[in-house]
Amino acid sequence: MKLFKKLSSLFIRLSFKMGLSREEFRFLSALFLIGLFSILIYHTWKTDKNTKIQSEFDRIDSIFNQTRISPLAEDTISVKKNTSRSKPIIKPLNLNRAGIDEFSNLPGIGEKTAQKIIEYRSENGKFKSSDELLNVKGIGLKKLEQIKPFLVADSLLSE
Repeated sequence: MKLFKKLSSLFIRLSFKMGLSREEFRFLSALFLIGLFSILIYHTWKTDKNTKIQSEFDRIDSIFNQTRISPLAEDTISVKKNTSRSKPIIKPLNLNRAGIDEFSNLPGIGEKTAQKIIEYRSENGKFKSSDELLNVKGIGLKKLEQIKPFLVADSLLSE
């Protein structure tokens, strides 16, 4: 309150030095307060509007992130490479028909791990589900969860 009293007395002294009457001073003070109040309302409205827009974007992003790629009933599913992008576009991959190049385009899978997957497939037969990849050395739960949306096995295609 002391600050408010000091500021008001300062403004009153300035108004008298400028030759303003008490009514003129009150009018200018009211105009100043209305302008300040308008600026605060505008800023609050603009922030609220941006918050609503951002929350709508967040809602759409969460819906997009929750959707998973559905397995396609194709013999082989290719990976398209786009020269303008650094990462390839990945489509669902058939575990029992994919080659080293296709496996190595999966996130977190290099050529060595891709070779191990193919060796495991040739020694143990076709994969019945993508969970069998846990038997391949170099693939753990985290890596399997990372690549699982991009994989499909023949047994899943026949269902």
